[in-house]
Amino acid sequence: MTEPKIAFFYGDAYHCEQAIAGREAAITAGGPTERITRFGDEFDIKAFSIELSSGSLFSVRRHFILRHAEAVKPVKLLYPLLDLPLSPETYITLVAPDGKGLETLIKKVRERKGKVQGFPRPRGRSLERSAAAILESLGVKLPPTVVTELLERAGGDLLFFQEEVRKLATYAGTGKLTEEEISILSYSGGEESIYPFLDLVGARDLRGALAALARLHVDPSRLFPALLHQLTRLTEVRILKDGGLRPDKIASELGMPEWLSRRLLVQVKNYSQQELAAALSLGIKLDRAVKRGGIRPADAVFLLVLEAMSSLRSPAPGCSWQTQPSRSRGG
Repeated sequence: MTEPKIAFFYGDAYHCEQAIAGREAAITAGGPTERITRFGDEFDIKAFSIELSSGSLFSVRRHFILRHAEAVKPVKLLYPLLDLPLSPETYITLVAPDGKGLETLIKKVRERKGKVQGFPRPRGRSLERSAAAILESLGVKLPPTVVTELLERAGGDLLFFQEEVRKLATYAGTGKLTEEEISILSYSGGEESIYPFLDLVGARDLRGALAALARLHVDPSRLFPALLHQLTRLTEVRILKDGGLRPDKIASELGMPEWLSRRLLVQVKNYSQQELAAALSLGIKLDRAVKRGGIRPADAVFLLVLEAMSSLRSPAPGCSWQTQPSRSRGG
């Protein structure tokens, strides 16, 4: 069956990745394919349109993957792309964590005979069956109690669960791990544990934030975006506060509950607008460096915490940070 030129996958991260892998296998069946990944928060409509309309010097087929399509603001910027006359053997795959707010985009993809698949996050027995399928695909056998514990630590995130199982399998080699070893080696994927850390950043409690960071067992590639989002929110709230807006108006402007705006208003008292702007500027630079493999997410988190909570006053152009480049980065 011929793979459609456009596809949109949204919902559960693990099943989205499975769908992308299946689509790519179908595309590459006809020959070598160049995979090009872009991210919604760095979306450039003109550059992307040129890429789609031009040919490739390296391969006949090209597969463009736009991750976090929901981050393209406004999302209607994506609509004209669906009408572009794509060059031969060019494919587009859009990916988002949720279909909420993207109903028009979904409709337009379907109207253009594209593939649309939404994957609700599995729960209960569905989650257990998916976990069993992952174990089987990796050739790993674990006691049911261990599987249950790993799923709980992953917060039901199958992609996180899969990576943890791979790590355990690599560590064990041909041997067997005890339940105690598995417990020690496994991280917690529960995102709720990051909020005390983020609140300490807001409170500008450097010692407390570093202590909380040391206790966290959260994938740094997830923690860094959360930290950057926190600094963005603080900056927005500080700007609106300095503009004289009340908590209810700030909540309305930023699309957040009023209790959250009041909470952030307490935290922004610890920073000037200039300090938050400088920290956010550094965070954006680090975000780009992470995505390009120039700095490890864990290092980016640590550096941003130190700089944001120190006496950083202006977004100096010559930031003197260095780290070993990431050896691999999934497209």
